[in-house]
Formats: sequence, C-alpha cells, structure tokens
Amino acid sequence: MEVICVANQKGGVAKSATTAILASVLTRKGNRVLAIDMDPQGSLSKQVGANINGHEVYDVLKGNISARDAIQAMESFHIIPTSIILAGLEAELMTDMGKYFKLRDAIERAKLTELYDYIIIDTPPSLGVPTVNAIVAANKVLVPTDADCDSINGIIQLNTTIQNVKKYCHVDPQIMGIVFTKFDPRQNNSKDMMSLAMRVPDALNTRVFGTYIRAAVAVREAKSRAKDLVASNPTSNVVLDYSSLAEEMFKEG
Repeated sequence: MEVICVANQKGGVAKSATTAILASVLTRKGNRVLAIDMDPQGSLSKQVGANINGHEVYDVLKGNISARDAIQAMESFHIIPTSIILAGLEAELMTDMGKYFKLRDAIERAKLTELYDYIIIDTPPSLGVPTVNAIVAANKVLVPTDADCDSINGIIQLNTTIQNVKKYCHVDPQIMGIVFTKFDPRQNNSKDMMSLAMRVPDALNTRVFGTYIRAAVAVREAKSRAKDLVASNPTSNVVLDYSSLAEEMFKEG
C-alpha cells in the first residue's frame, strides 16, 4: 500500500494532471485508488468533475466527518475533493499543536489504507499547512517538474521542507523521484534543464525518472471538459507516458 504526495513548490508543473491521470492509469491496471485534493484552488476536483458543494477535505481535517463520508466515486478512481474554503485552514489551526497530523490521523481513523491500494495526494504550490499535512501522511513523494529554473529551485526548497518534516514530525517519507512534465525533447531549453536536473538527485538521494511526460493539448481539453483523459483518449501520448511512468515507479514493488 502506497500513500503518495505529489508536490513541488512551483505552480504550473502539472501536479493536478499528474495526480488525476496517474490515479486513473493505476485504477485501470486493477488497483483501488483514492485521490485527495489538498490544494485550495481545487484544480484536481474541478478537473475530474467532483461535487464541491458537499463534504470535502476541509470537513475531514476539522474533524467534522469521517474521511469515508467525504469520498466520491468518479469515472474511474475515488476522490476526496476540496474548495477554496481550505485556504482558511492554516489560520484556524494556528494554535493547534497537531495541525500537521490532521490528514494522517483522518486516514488512519477511517482505515483508508485497508480500502485502497494507492492514495495519491495533490498539493498546492506552497509549503504551508496543507502541503505539510500531505507529506506527513505520505510514505512517498513524487515531484513533477517542467523545464524551468524556478521549478528546479522549487525542488530544492521542497527537499528542505521534507527534511524538516522528518526531523520535527518524526515521519520518514521518501522522495520517489523527479518526473519531467510538459516536456518537448525538441527544445534545447528542455534538454538543458533536464541536464541540470540530473545533478539534483544526488543531493536529494533520489532519481530522475527515465519516463518523461510529453506536452499535449489533450490534457487541457480534458481538464476544460472535466473528462477522464485515460477513458476518453487512452491512446494519447500523455496517457501512454503516464502508463510507462506508473510501471517505472512501481516495478521494484
């Protein structure tokens, strides 16, 4: 059983798309998959057409409901959605000594690890309470990045946060690896950034996945229509790329 946090401090690196497509790919490989949206922007929830007017992750973290009561069954995988109301959580929990453990405790209380083979957590482009909750709850961290210097810097900052979480929260999430998204191998900048990124894994004790995710209009189209890309366009390059990534990520297990 894996609980995977998808994180990078920089926005626009396809964290939500990675969570949605990877969850769908893993489901179609015969796994039981739950996605949890910890980004107040709700990109993942909107992308898959989840109902954000009912129970959501905010209610779970506040202890108002069980995590099981917030689960919605989507076209392929299940999701605990979110909305902008989550943005106020950090201020509400300011004096709560257990604020970084809310998600982990909710998962444990609801025994979600007994219901699912994979739990994949989408995070915001920041290193605040929602992201730290996701890291604490996870045993693995997947880091999407695009071919941009700011994204590489975001990885370094994320690693610092992960090391602090390990030290002060007494958990041990491991960085699974770095995956290049929206990648165009024909562009020199993409090649240069990948070469730069290859120097990062040694410092982070991780790797850059050999599979990269090609740039594709199909992702934006599926997002705008709230469609499951794996179901609607299973032979698209990006779906094939994420399928290869899933195999590379878990071949050792």
